[in-house]
Amino acid sequence: MRPIIWKYSEKIAEKILEGLENGLSLKSICQSDDMPSRATVHRWFRNDENFEARCAQARARGQDVVVDSHEDIEAEVRTGALDPQAARVILSSMQWRASKLAPKKYGDRLITENTVTVDVATELMDRLAAARRAKREG
Repeated sequence: MRPIIWKYSEKIAEKILEGLENGLSLKSICQSDDMPSRATVHRWFRNDENFEARCAQARARGQDVVVDSHEDIEAEVRTGALDPQAARVILSSMQWRASKLAPKKYGDRLITENTVTVDVATELMDRLAAARRAKREG
């Protein structure tokens, strides 16, 4: 039976980090009876930004494991053990998750191009004309 209240311990934190690095979700890690609930882990996040950052980094590293498992799914399709449509849904979900949890590595690369046109001659002429008017009036 799970303890009602869990206190943060580095030993439990390391188990959580190891699970995340192995591609497991926090949900699946916390379903084990020897682990705290997700609500408890989220409370730990609120109280310890360092732990939250370490978990985010572990999740990102864990996406390598998830992406590597694509080969296993592809092999199951080739052998007929998995329906191609089911594989497509699974792979799409895995790719989406990887792009969100490790966007620098697996996210869509967006190229942004900015073009700025400055008409210096017109701006300069307007300023000179205003200066001349001010000089005549003043």
